[in-house]
This record gives sequence, structure tokens and C-alpha cells, in this order.
Amino acid sequence: MGYQQPPAYARKDLLTPGNYNQLLLNARALERALRLEHKENGEHNSPLITRTVGTVRLAAGPVYSLGGFDGDVTLGPGYNPQVGHLLLTLAGNRYRPNAAPILVQNASVTGASLPCLSSAKWVLDPNNIVSLTVPSLYATLEVFSTYWNGTLGVPGSGNWALVAYGGGQDAQLHLAVHGPLLTTGSLLDFGGPLQSRQGLRAEETDRYANQLIQGSADLEAALRVAHTAGVHDARTIPKAWAHVQWNGSRYVIVDQECSPTFDGGYIASVENIGTGIAEVVFASNMATQFYQVFVDVDYPRLYGEAADYFIANVPEQYQLQQAFQLYFYERLLTGGGVEYFDRNGAVDFHLWIYDDHGA
Repeated sequence: MGYQQPPAYARKDLLTPGNYNQLLLNARALERALRLEHKENGEHNSPLITRTVGTVRLAAGPVYSLGGFDGDVTLGPGYNPQVGHLLLTLAGNRYRPNAAPILVQNASVTGASLPCLSSAKWVLDPNNIVSLTVPSLYATLEVFSTYWNGTLGVPGSGNWALVAYGGGQDAQLHLAVHGPLLTTGSLLDFGGPLQSRQGLRAEETDRYANQLIQGSADLEAALRVAHTAGVHDARTIPKAWAHVQWNGSRYVIVDQECSPTFDGGYIASVENIGTGIAEVVFASNMATQFYQVFVDVDYPRLYGEAADYFIANVPEQYQLQQAFQLYFYERLLTGGGVEYFDRNGAVDFHLWIYDDHGA
């Protein structure tokens, strides 16, 4: 038997063994439902949900620091071996390098003036074949950041600064990493069923009513983790997403969804504030200026061709409490096939926003 709605009780009604045992079955059914995509402590446990999300910050020096990550990501020794090259160490046994998607969004201030890109890949330990198929103690991410070092709109004026040749650029970036399904601990103990006529005179009373009450309290505590009144409330799940389209003169929000726990309320508008510059405005002020934005550039469905290629940058310094700015660059080619870029915002895009109300 599974979950059944308990009857309505009045004061001094008897709790029969049948009704008591149904409460026990209900608790076990709720725990089974929790375990489908959560660990025993309430942590989300699904490959569909990012396991860690945060921002890699950069100060003069360069000095890197981490913000927002849940402790799974650290900067190990030698994490910045050369310009534009970053090594991030992930918690062992919680990631599978060859089967864990990585989301990375360049957030360099350079993105406000030139196109910038960041990419990431897993570093596999060639001496540990097991790490290729199971969660590994050697989970390391290798991140590369670069920029096009030319003059916008001028063919042949620049090229991509390649990290492999000592180029690239140390950059801020937003990062999200998925992980495999993790093993869970033992089931909660709700005690045993009551037998007919046993009632509250059952032997080992700590195995009955007291244990059911304690187990139910532990279950409720797990259900509350990363949730507010049943709504997801964790940085690892987007608080808002939107599909935005350029209609030839302005940006139109084709569709959006926002969590009830999103302190920005919803995306009120996307404004065209300059050539290739869009400003995303929230209905309300965010709690802080610290949140993660990921942008996926679509193609210009109404004005352009499917083959058009655009780059979107989200400089973190232009992330404010009620708005942030996006900078779009279009890839152009000369008749001889020489690549160059110019600012152009006539493109559709999707975006996702992560935050946890914290600083």
C-alpha cells in the first residue's frame, strides 16, 4: 500500500492500529518519493540538476577567488599555470568527468568592448581507468578564456589570443557543473507497525509512536532543504529563464518563467540601450548584485540567417541589483574569408539566472 489521505481526527478520537499503520506507510511513501531525486539529507541528487554553481572572480595580480559554489569547487596548487588557463578541483566521488555537462559563461569586463569566450573541459587521469566511468577522486576542470584582440568592424585587425601560445586572458566567469546520481544512505527508521489490540501498550514503545514521530521530523527536515514552502530555493536550480527575440527595432520577451522565490520578481523588460547592448531589467531589486547569468545565443529568426554567428558576453561589473547588461558581437567574413567582429544585437537569445539570495 502507498500514501493515503489520513482521516480527519477530533480531540480524544482513538488512533487505531489500522490508522497508525497507515501513517507509517505514508511516511515511508513520502521518503521513497524524496529519494527519487534527493539524498537522505535533502540535497538534490539528479543528473538533470546542476550540482554546483558559482562565479570565478578575478582581481588584480591576477588573484582568483570563488563565490557561490557549495564547497565542491576549490583552487588547488598551480591553478593558474598561464594567462587564460585555470584549473579547478572538484570534490571527489561526486562527479564523473566523461559524463557531467559543464556550463561556462565568460564574465570578463573586456566583454563590454571586445568579444570574449571561455570554455571548459574535464582533465582525465590516464593512470586511473576507473575514473573514466565512475565518480573519481581526480575530478579536475580545465578552463580556457580568451578574447578577440582586434578593432571592431575592421577586417584583418586582430585575431583570437590563443592560450597555448601564451595569449588568452585571465577572466571572471560563471560556472555550473552537473554530476552523476550519487548513492544514498540508509532509510529512515519510522518504527514497526502496531498489531491489533496492541495500542500504546506495545512493548519497546520507542519503536512505535516515538520512533514514528522522530522519523517524520527527520523526513520533514530533509524535505525543507533547498526548498521554501515546497518551492525550489537553491542556487543550483535557475530562479528564472527567458526566451528573447529581436523584432527589428526592439527586444520582445517571447516566454519566461520565474520561481516564486526569485527576489527579482520577474524580467520586466529587455531594453536596447546601444548598438549590440541589451539591458535585462527585473521587476524588483535583487537582494545583492551577486548572481549567475548564462546566455545561449539563438539565430536571428526574424532578421538574419540561421548561419549567422554571434557571441554574447555578460561582464560581471555590469550586473546590478535590478538589471544587467549583455554585449553581442557578430562574426563577419571578408570576401577572402578573413574573420572579424562588430557589435550587433539583432539576434534572439535564451538566458538563465541563478542565485540564492546570499552575498
